Amino acid sequence: MNNDPLPPASLPLEVIRQTLDDADIRYQDAGDLLMMVMALRHVEVQVFCSGEPDDLASIIVRLPVRATPDRIPAVAEFLHRLNWNARRKFWELDADSGEIRLSGYTDTISGPLTGDLFQRLLDAILTTADTSFPYLTSVMNGRMNPAFAADQTEAALGS
Repeated sequence: MNNDPLPPASLPLEVIRQTLDDADIRYQDAGDLLMMVMALRHVEVQVFCSGEPDDLASIIVRLPVRATPDRIPAVAEFLHRLNWNARRKFWELDADSGEIRLSGYTDTISGPLTGDLFQRLLDAILTTADTSFPYLTSVMNGRMNPAFAADQTEAALGS
C-alpha cells in the first residue's frame, strides 16, 4: 500500500484553483476557501468554493438580497419548491437574517474532483442563481406567488 501524500493536482482545492486560473477567473484565496464576485446577466453574486479530499467540494453563491421578515414565509416556500427534486444544488434561507444562498456540492470520496466536473458544477450553480433571481425578487416583492414563481423558474431552467 502506497502511503505517499496525494499530489497537489488531485486535492480538490488545488483542482478548483487551477480551474479558476485556467478560466482566468479572479478570486481571493483565504487558504481553505476561495472567494470571488461574479457579475451574471441578472445579478452580481459572491461565490465561495472549498474542497476536501475524501469528503466534498462545494460552491456557495450568496445573493445580494435579503428576505424581509414579512416575506420570509413566501420566499421559504418558493425555495422549498425549487429544492424539491434538485440534484447537487440546494437553496438555503437564513430565517434570522433573510440571507439567501444557493449551494452545490460533489463528493470527492467516490472519485477525485476534476477540473471539468468543477466547471460544470460552477456553471450549473451560476446559471440556476441567475435564472432564478428575477422570479425570487418577484416573490420578495409580492408580484408572484411562490408556487407560480417556482413553476416559472423550473420552466426557464428547463427542469
